[in-house]
Amino acid sequence: MQLTEMTKWQHIFLSPHLDDVVLSCGGTLAYLAEIGARRQIITLFAGTPAPNTPFSVFAAYQHDMWRTPQQAYHTRRDEDAAALSCLGIEATWLDFYDCIYRGKPSEGCWYYNSDDDIFGSIHPADMDTVWPIAEAVKAAFVSNHPSNSNQRPAELTIYAPLTAGNHVDHQLTFLVALQFLADGYEVQFYEEYPYADRDPANIDQALYETTPVLINRMPGVAQLVKNISPTQLWRSRIQPFSQDALDLKIKAIAAYQTQLEVLFGGLEAMTQRVRAYANQVGQSKPAERFWLLNQSH
Repeated sequence: MQLTEMTKWQHIFLSPHLDDVVLSCGGTLAYLAEIGARRQIITLFAGTPAPNTPFSVFAAYQHDMWRTPQQAYHTRRDEDAAALSCLGIEATWLDFYDCIYRGKPSEGCWYYNSDDDIFGSIHPADMDTVWPIAEAVKAAFVSNHPSNSNQRPAELTIYAPLTAGNHVDHQLTFLVALQFLADGYEVQFYEEYPYADRDPANIDQALYETTPVLINRMPGVAQLVKNISPTQLWRSRIQPFSQDALDLKIKAIAAYQTQLEVLFGGLEAMTQRVRAYANQVGQSKPAERFWLLNQSH
């Protein structure tokens, strides 16, 4: 994508959770601001459970990990708003629930009750939500920018998770993004940080195992890549950015105070790891990597 195109177009980032896009694309978001491009982050699974909703044992455990056993998701929304404020972006939160809350709480039944569950296969009941979520996403970017209602798909770029790490909410967001790809939108898929940093095998698993299976579940997209082997599905794009943009990304990540210890072991460790990984991707200059799906001609 040329610089003039990046400035002209609307850039919409789909975030499964309240920190994914900042962690994975914060440098790119800062770069887009520097060149005057329009940006929006839509967080899909940002719903806040109603008061007195029963939680699973696993959800309660997660709340304890975040050190916010009461009003956990309100706290996380506050952190997200602060992080996005650093980047000059207003939060757009959809009301779909994080996977740890989904199921039938009134019956004491939840779909995902362990790490193996949330990093495993999508529960069959969740597949029915892909289209409603896609419709809610489209409504969100049209309502925030009314001119988009008449905007051609070619004038929008949508960014979505690649599924590195295999989290079920990332898989669902990937499927939502495929809906837009089938409708003619440009979609680029970002490597989820810190999953990509923890184990490079997470990227290979996403590219050659997880995403081919998910694509086959979406007939409209499967048709677009029907003559392409799984090893040739993807091509990468490196997005470089300045040290100032990297500093801004780190400042934004630091706003997620409940996540710093869980993900990194503290603020100092986060700063060091984010810098090191960005420079690794850009071969000594800070950068982030995106993936585009090759299509049959």
